[in-house]
Amino acid sequence: MNECIPVTETEPGIFRWDDLEYIEKRIKEIKSKCRWCVIVSHGGEEFTSLPSPYTRDRYLKFLEMGADVVVGHHPHVPENYELVIRAHGVTKDTIEEVLEKCVAEKCDIIFTTTPAFVQESVKAAIAHPNVRIVNCSLRTSHRYIRTYYARMYEAKFLMGAIAGVMTENDKLAYIADYPIRGSIANINAFALGAKMVNPRAKVYVEWASMKGFNRLERLKELGVDIVSDKDMVVPEAAKRYYGLYRLKDGEPIGLAMPVWQWGVFYEQMIRTIMEGTWKHDDNIVEKKAINYWWGMSAGVIDMICSRNLPIGTKRLVELLKTTISRGEFNPFYGKLYSQDGIVQEDPNRELTPEEIIMMDWLAENVIGHIPTEDELVEHSLPIIMQQGINKEGN
Repeated sequence: MNECIPVTETEPGIFRWDDLEYIEKRIKEIKSKCRWCVIVSHGGEEFTSLPSPYTRDRYLKFLEMGADVVVGHHPHVPENYELVIRAHGVTKDTIEEVLEKCVAEKCDIIFTTTPAFVQESVKAAIAHPNVRIVNCSLRTSHRYIRTYYARMYEAKFLMGAIAGVMTENDKLAYIADYPIRGSIANINAFALGAKMVNPRAKVYVEWASMKGFNRLERLKELGVDIVSDKDMVVPEAAKRYYGLYRLKDGEPIGLAMPVWQWGVFYEQMIRTIMEGTWKHDDNIVEKKAINYWWGMSAGVIDMICSRNLPIGTKRLVELLKTTISRGEFNPFYGKLYSQDGIVQEDPNRELTPEEIIMMDWLAENVIGHIPTEDELVEHSLPIIMQQGINKEGN
């Protein structure tokens, strides 16, 4: 069947997971008659051990509606589980209250999952020194909390190599979200990967957070044939513009996608606590947070290749992934050139983590610029204030 038929009051079919009003109605009906409401969802990304952020948000919405358990079975592999303390719709105005609630409910470790919550996380960590608070950000300057992020640039390098091989006109597009710490490294790693296998490849960087951005119009205008887009699929999106895809007659054909294995990260983090290896830094001179910045070697980052890729390209990707995972290859090793000239002259040196995180230049085969605040939409400004590159536009 090309189309799934939605269920009705009189006819069998499927529950569309975006029909929230109907799903909420049924959850309330079940809860009025039964103690437990379990939702079994045939959804999510195949062959990944953790739901995407979009899938997870939808599952959390079901819990908010009153469901007690949500089980996903589409990925075809065992997925991790998550015990949820209900704290939905958290904003900068409510995060302080939510943190205090979590502490009151005897939570030993709290993950705050956006840089916008850094200040409140620090305040809670100072007030409750026995609670481990970890914030998802890079280069946060405070010793009372830990920070975590993933080396996504490793996967982006591999995707760039795929794009360089698969392009037919040497014109690639990279659609980025925000000009924040770490995002520039992702763009440059993609460009370096493409250049490694295809010296003629050019990468057109576009920013989804820029005012007036229209994805389809811009891609058509550029004439690109391979696009690196959002890392995960958006359930409500009409078309699957995510990961790495080929544009054919305006339609996306998936090639590869990066995978954030957050379950692996959380498991490793919790294990460090249980094994007693979590050490509080009491050095009053040190002001930076201890940062957990894990990548392919730790299993936190991975990549899925589509069956649309030729077997030889898949083998190349596996070889590169293996060398990166073993620490035998770094995308930012040796001489590096930016749009303005050479930025790294030593052929035997690799950039430090600090240099990668704070990167504020674009590789020589990238066409585009890093936007300034006045070029961005208003809702992007809070995260820019916390994690922005602080670079003037070209």
